[in-house]
Amino acid sequence: MKAGNERVFFYHADGNAIGGVLQRPYPQVITSPTSISLASAGGYGSSRTDGFRIDHVLSVQAAYAHVAGTVDEGTDGSWTSLVTTVVEGVNILEVVTADRIVAQLSVKHPREGYVPTVSLAGCQLVNLCVNGKSLDPQLNLNVFNVQQPENQPRVSFLRHPDVLQTAIAHSQKITGAANAPDWVKFRYGWVASEKGPEERGYLLCSLVDEVRGAPPNTTYGHVVSIPDFGDLILGELLFDSGSFHLTMLRAEMGCMAQGTLGMAVAASNGRPMP
Repeated sequence: MKAGNERVFFYHADGNAIGGVLQRPYPQVITSPTSISLASAGGYGSSRTDGFRIDHVLSVQAAYAHVAGTVDEGTDGSWTSLVTTVVEGVNILEVVTADRIVAQLSVKHPREGYVPTVSLAGCQLVNLCVNGKSLDPQLNLNVFNVQQPENQPRVSFLRHPDVLQTAIAHSQKITGAANAPDWVKFRYGWVASEKGPEERGYLLCSLVDEVRGAPPNTTYGHVVSIPDFGDLILGELLFDSGSFHLTMLRAEMGCMAQGTLGMAVAASNGRPMP
């Protein structure tokens, strides 16, 4: 198609099902077998692996990722980026298991204006267990389903009062939890500070409001502390005015295995031009 004076869109979307770094039992970079990026022109891409294993530390039955970039030619001409990453049959050190972990992020940019519509529908943590005991994460998939002003430009999610209040309330819940460790207060306390988000230019929250079924004083919002293992961080969402980064499970281990594992990661920050 010949270039013209209409707006164009540069897609940017990434899916990563598994990745991380170990310091113990020996230093190792866990190169993702299912990493996929969307071309700036859009289109489709996918990647899959079966039977992935890192010695006794991690085993996964299947992992796959899909990215897609499309334009709605029939109605409003909007551009949509979709990222889906799935991990099935997870086993970390025989301590953490899950049947299925899904990150799904859909970002729709309008033909006019700059603030997208974001959907988290499809995100899942299915049969997540710690030491054989089932946990019940309470997911909120409506973080970005907020009212926008009528007949006025849309408000950036970074400055929307409802989104900001959701992030602040989550921060206060985490840092104010009984016996919350100092690292939790340090990592998440800034979100509720007066100038924290403004100075940094981004916000941090989670799709997981709380985790039910865990022993008392071991959960802090979306964080689960596991004795003799480390910490699980669930459904963490980092975003600014136009980019969104979702990690459905991160394991920060400090035991016989030391390091960080990330699973079901989806990111998108395409831009219209001009």
